[in-house]
Amino acid sequence: MSRKRRFKPQGARGTFLIEFLIAISVMSILAFGTYVSVYPQVVKAQDAKTKVDLNSVRSAFQEYYDDQYCFPTALPTCGTELKVGTKTYFKNFPCNSDHTSYTYETDNTSCPHWYKITTNLKNNNDQSIDAVHCREGCGPVCQNNYGVSANIRLNYGCPLVFPTPSIVPTGSPTPNPSPTGSQELYACSPSGQCIRYSYPDLSECPKIYVGDTNCMNECVDSINRCKNERGKKPSDQ
Repeated sequence: MSRKRRFKPQGARGTFLIEFLIAISVMSILAFGTYVSVYPQVVKAQDAKTKVDLNSVRSAFQEYYDDQYCFPTALPTCGTELKVGTKTYFKNFPCNSDHTSYTYETDNTSCPHWYKITTNLKNNNDQSIDAVHCREGCGPVCQNNYGVSANIRLNYGCPLVFPTPSIVPTGSPTPNPSPTGSQELYACSPSGQCIRYSYPDLSECPKIYVGDTNCMNECVDSINRCKNERGKKPSDQ
């Protein structure tokens, strides 16, 4: 006897397809929901690491300066050592999550006396951005939103959000991606005058103003004044 071939009813096959599509849709929704809930936490963790790394770099740079009387002229390559002679200041130098180097600025001399290291936090709502006054940008072309420095403003040449000076300073430098030549450093003297300093760190100046002969008119506030005038530019003494 010949065997009769059995076919599933058309309705059964249609029901299976619908159930399959529903299952795929549910899995997609669950996966998307997991991504939406987890991704912000991943971003926060990455930003937290960036901040910890940069604070560690700042500490290492201060130790470097205490020994060498200069800051490094350039950042070490990602993952390499910051070392002078037999002394290692940083074993595995950090960088951005995409393995690119941070943005580094100095007074462009063979012996820098100030520096700025800037990068971008991924979470634009991070309050640390406002704490370092980089909400409207930091870096040579205002392209970053976070960073560390010795005692110089990170956002010099970028729009200010806070604090806003009562008088808009004149002669603000135009930021350039690759500045050339040294720039004059100004700071508030103990008497409240905006004067040039060669070594503001020697005078424990809380703020340094690059190329700003008015010091943003902030010398009226004693909190912005240097402790002494030891670091003044010789020609001004």
